[in-house]
Amino acid sequence: MLFDKILNVFKKDDADLSVDEIKQELEGAGIWHEDSGFVSSNLGFGTSRDKAMMFQYGISGRISHSVKDGMYRTSGLMRRIVDLPCNDAVRTGVDFMVPYSDAIEDWMDENDIWNIMSQAMKVARLQGGSVVPLDIDDGETDLSKPVNEKNIKSVKVGTYGPVLSSQRAWPRNYKPSVQPEVYTLQLSDIGAVDMHRSRLLVFQGVYCGQENVDRNQGWYESIVDLIYQPLMNYSADHNAASTMVKDFSQGIFTLGDYRKYMSQNSNDVVQATLRRMQAMDKMRSMINTIVLGPDEDYKRQSTNVQGLDSLIRLAKDFLCANGGIPHNKLFSESPGASLGESGGSQTRDWYDTVADIQRTTLAPNLRKLGKYKSIEMKEDGKVRFRFNPLWQPTAMDKAQIRKLTAEADAIEINSGVLTPEWVRATRYAYGDYDARVTVPEKFLETELSNKAVTGRKDSDDEALKAMILKRINKPSVKAIYDTTDE
Repeated sequence: MLFDKILNVFKKDDADLSVDEIKQELEGAGIWHEDSGFVSSNLGFGTSRDKAMMFQYGISGRISHSVKDGMYRTSGLMRRIVDLPCNDAVRTGVDFMVPYSDAIEDWMDENDIWNIMSQAMKVARLQGGSVVPLDIDDGETDLSKPVNEKNIKSVKVGTYGPVLSSQRAWPRNYKPSVQPEVYTLQLSDIGAVDMHRSRLLVFQGVYCGQENVDRNQGWYESIVDLIYQPLMNYSADHNAASTMVKDFSQGIFTLGDYRKYMSQNSNDVVQATLRRMQAMDKMRSMINTIVLGPDEDYKRQSTNVQGLDSLIRLAKDFLCANGGIPHNKLFSESPGASLGESGGSQTRDWYDTVADIQRTTLAPNLRKLGKYKSIEMKEDGKVRFRFNPLWQPTAMDKAQIRKLTAEADAIEINSGVLTPEWVRATRYAYGDYDARVTVPEKFLETELSNKAVTGRKDSDDEALKAMILKRINKPSVKAIYDTTDE
């Protein structure tokens, strides 16, 4: 049976079949199938007769940077897609875990660092990448050389302009799959300047594979390339709905013997008909009354829009999926009762996404900036920080947390694990109430000095102190960033 099928294919008149044509003939006979999957020669599933197999993934051309800028300027929805994760990433700031944290935070506020960081991330999402040049006085005149960390006298932001897009900053002598060391910046007042990576805060766009990174000379892709088609479809659906609303109800005039009059092809008949219709429309508008002849009729007919909202909803879902932003954030709407009226589940998932952006994009640049500022302040350059929680508890949530924490503290005090002094110093170590398990270092030193009670030796103090601080003050290693991690 199989041999007969193959023989019939090759008995065709055209003996000069190409390899692809032979495959197609065999596939049509249900003998050949190149890809794995379910195949039915009778029903056509998985064969050349299957309509689903007739589609191919088409790759459109790249969207120009001017079009991206225009979309960001004129489309509120596009602006929300670009801005939302960037605004949330910097919204709550960080907690610097160093004695001179107030000095660093004041410097960041005075120099508008958080706004510059947010703007840099927005430009990177829109254009594929951005840089923030740092004006570092380290005695080096050649900016293409690495920063001399042993001689940092000052760190300034904004001297060369706050943010440059990837179109004005490109790697010099880029090599595939190798991190660029020197970038050429096109500055408005100075011109082209080569600057070492250590003198820049580098922000990347959306990662779309190493091949695209190499094609872009080290830069990632724009979010616009990912959501352009879904956004266009959603906008087209809304425009179509708007058109239907304008023509939702149409007036229908029935004029007696209209076909006979029109068959005369007389301009007078046409003009008379138009005047008659205009007169009826004016009367309906002015006195809400229509005068009809014996063979005339008037009625209004509405357009059927049943199911239109479901179609628009599908386009909206597809846009949210491609943009990676949930409904309740992008459209400020509740996703439905299944997720709660406020969309709590989607919000928590969204904050996980933002936390990942903080870890991959913000943290490396904050480490670099904090390290340089620490050295400028004659410190050791070791700066630890963690991002403040994105999820802000309500007043009721705070009250419940405080109640549960107090009950837990009472249990541990009664068990002899903690002392009231320890709890008092911990909960109010930073002024306001803090439910986190932290140990003020000064209090720890006081406790360790009481050797008469514990019977410890001097040599044990530093090791014990380091162990306690590491285990208690660092509850989540992944959430705390250190300049020593570079």
